[in-house]
Amino acid sequence: MARALRLAVRLPDGELKGPLPARARVLFLGVWVPLLVVELPEEDLPQLEAQVGAAEIRPLVAIDLELARGVDVCLDHAERLLAAAPNGLVGRGGPKRAQDWTGYPQTDESGAIVPGPGASLSTQQCHVVALNLSKEDDAAAELDPVSPVPAATEAAARQLLVFIAAGNLGERDDLSDTRSPWARAPWVLAVGATDDEEGTKIAAYSGRGPAGEGPELVAWGASALDHAKVGTSFAAPRALREALVLAAWLHTLRHAAAMLRGQPPSGIPLVGAAMIDVGPPGWPTAQLAIPAYPLVGVDLDALAGALDALGPAAAALQLIPTPGRLRAALLRSARPVDAPGAPGFVSRATTTDYLSAFDGRELAALALDHAPDGDLPTRPLISADQLAPAIDVWDQGALHVYYDHETQEVTLN
Repeated sequence: MARALRLAVRLPDGELKGPLPARARVLFLGVWVPLLVVELPEEDLPQLEAQVGAAEIRPLVAIDLELARGVDVCLDHAERLLAAAPNGLVGRGGPKRAQDWTGYPQTDESGAIVPGPGASLSTQQCHVVALNLSKEDDAAAELDPVSPVPAATEAAARQLLVFIAAGNLGERDDLSDTRSPWARAPWVLAVGATDDEEGTKIAAYSGRGPAGEGPELVAWGASALDHAKVGTSFAAPRALREALVLAAWLHTLRHAAAMLRGQPPSGIPLVGAAMIDVGPPGWPTAQLAIPAYPLVGVDLDALAGALDALGPAAAALQLIPTPGRLRAALLRSARPVDAPGAPGFVSRATTTDYLSAFDGRELAALALDHAPDGDLPTRPLISADQLAPAIDVWDQGALHVYYDHETQEVTLN
């Protein structure tokens, strides 16, 4: 009996150019990830190689398939959330259709979700902006972009900012690059770990590349539930959390700027991310939970002054948190760790400091492709008294959005 092979096949164009061998059994075909996984007799391998090219085929590692499948599910849910937007949101107390919801969702004293003031809900009700994927891996291996996980993260990076834990093999003296191979891809944001919550010392175990090659960021590497447990898998979600805060701020600024310029308000979508850890995807089969970030107030007078100072250039402001802009904001918010060539440290404190000082100059630096002429106002654009309470609500998990891909309903609770 011929030996059966399980193979991962990268599809550079996203689709097969012809029929598979007759005895091939498809185990997975990505919707968004250009990946096919098949099982077929070993003697049929030459036929598959002739069709897709031997360079695009790798032996299948089961856990890689689970993680790649998780990325595909994430991207599919993110797309469906946008498609489902006209159906409106469902909160405590009954359905909330888009036309009925007059403000950004907030919680009242009883914990119920109610419409908040100041912003119309956009037709894009949910914006999935980031993906975190963590798994300890053999740092001695090389990055193989054809293998399932790098192929999946490359596809995800076209839409999302992808965070990858840098790995925990930093103390391997026999390696020049101790990062996880997945964290070496140029399209991801690798996150290392610090020993302390204040971010003064990079952990010895934290994976790192040759000088100048990353990781770009570090965050505290202790488990939130048990500080004795440490690893870059705990650090990466902390960095992702700060990205969500910054994405929500950019959406809020965009809405306020449009309102001041007399343009139709764009609304402020709920900002969310997907989390995938080792093993099966970390969400229920039919639902993807998205933490909803509460509205942070903009100082409209300060923003009006900044827009006036920018003049015609204000019309070119780009405030949608694309992967590139979100990466730039996160790196700009980071505080250097006190070590030569060290990456930047991110935390709630660094994000709060960055937003508290966010002025017209930072607006131009982040949202314009060129530096404007003249001086810009230095008055912060954020309503500082609203920042800490808004982050507290997010941290308490008071707001979550669920998308059910079977009923195509979006639910707030």
